[in-house]
Amino acid sequence: IVGPQHDGELKWQAAMEWATGVNVKNCPKDYTLPFRAEQALQFANVPELFESEWYWSCEQLAANPDYAWVQHFGDGLQDDDPKSGDCRARAVRRIKI
Repeated sequence: IVGPQHDGELKWQAAMEWATGVNVKNCPKDYTLPFRAEQALQFANVPELFESEWYWSCEQLAANPDYAWVQHFGDGLQDDDPKSGDCRARAVRRIKI
């Protein structure tokens, strides 16, 4: 389920904390940042819900833990970005079917 979007850009750790509701009053605790595969599905199915910007995923780069995966919702490109950089964040809720 596509959840709330943060109003601005955040560093990766702050985005993770915001999405999971850590120290945040306006975000339920059963949300998280999406996996890369979930972001690809969001781009394919509901791109109109996103700004044409880079969004953080919850996945760190395996080869370098200082980087995390991001999705661009203008062109669908996925790439890695330093966690110290700023990107947008949109939370998701996963449900078991």
